Amino acid sequence: MAPSHSTATHTSSVSHSADMNPLERRRDAQMDAARDRLQELHDLYALVHLLVDFLAGLTFTVGSVLFFWPATETPAIWLFVIGSVLFMAKPTVRLVHMLHDGRTRRSLERALSDEARSKLARFTPRARTLRM
Repeated sequence: MAPSHSTATHTSSVSHSADMNPLERRRDAQMDAARDRLQELHDLYALVHLLVDFLAGLTFTVGSVLFFWPATETPAIWLFVIGSVLFMAKPTVRLVHMLHDGRTRRSLERALSDEARSKLARFTPRARTLRM
């Protein structure tokens, strides 16, 4: 029986990497490390953004409930203020992420070949989903 298309592709890529010289293998390893670093940064900032979003929603929800009783009105107001600051922090986290990503890309690009630099410029980290 003939090998499936995916098997044939995998076999050819394996033989291709075996034909690579040590310098090309090192550059591929550097490229993989650069992509991994950018993916790690993306994942970290996505988690921070999610946590800030969750905490902002939580403070507004608890603050809303506390407004039911006059005795807890002051803590409710403070929770609204904290929630507002957290909502303001969300675009700040995104801005810091963008700046950090750009600085990291420039730093990584210095160690890469022209071809690898071009590939890294086109690289976009994957959005990940939480799996239970």
